[in-house]
Amino acid sequence: MEYKSVLKASLPKSVRGRLRRVPFVSAGMLTVFGLMIGLILGELSKGEWSILDWTTGILLWLFAILLIPLYLLAAGRISRAAAVYVGLALAMLPSGVALLDGSLRLSVSILGASSTLLIGLGLLAGLGTMPFVIRDRRQWFQQALRGGHLRRSLDSATGKWDPQHDLDQIESSKLLNRPGCLLRLLPWVGPAIGMSLDNIFGEAAALRIFVYLFLLLDYAFAYLPVVGALVQLLEFRRLEKELGRPILLAEEAASKRR
Repeated sequence: MEYKSVLKASLPKSVRGRLRRVPFVSAGMLTVFGLMIGLILGELSKGEWSILDWTTGILLWLFAILLIPLYLLAAGRISRAAAVYVGLALAMLPSGVALLDGSLRLSVSILGASSTLLIGLGLLAGLGTMPFVIRDRRQWFQQALRGGHLRRSLDSATGKWDPQHDLDQIESSKLLNRPGCLLRLLPWVGPAIGMSLDNIFGEAAALRIFVYLFLLLDYAFAYLPVVGALVQLLEFRRLEKELGRPILLAEEAASKRR
């Protein structure tokens, strides 16, 4: 089985297709993992806390649901490339923030308030790296535009952006198309490893590992959309300033010429 075919099915080349799909992914992820967090917190509190008490999570879940019809309506109407790519990045933000909040609640219940405070300070300190990460991502974007997988994306003469090459680098990845034995087996053996953590390390240590992993993943889900949105906005604004015109999606540019 080649992972390239899976990628093509899950990540459509059409940027409008991605724009329509991403709020469903965000809301679905928040629903599944939010319920998981709620159930665990309910068990830890011995029934004194329910998921209905998680006001932040519920509000962000409702917001994620609201984004679905908004994105479905907007996907066919947005013409500027910058708006589309910023929208793609920001659609994942509500689920990332909600799950990070839930993970911190788990940390308080399992690790204690003092440990969670130190972890929270560490996460806040991580925000200080954002300018450097944005700088590196902008350099990567510029290199990809000059001679990488995005070199055919921008037509400077017409100011149009062709999104069909966005996923070329992912689809051509040797690691994903020829993942090797370990990566092929990981989806099957991963759950078994997770379920046996308490036998290997003990229940308390397994819970700590679970909380740390949840915190790292949810921090990434909240952190990366902000970075992605800022990089796309800054780079497209830079390109538009150089060209002296807005950069439109290829089909929009073609329709305006007609």
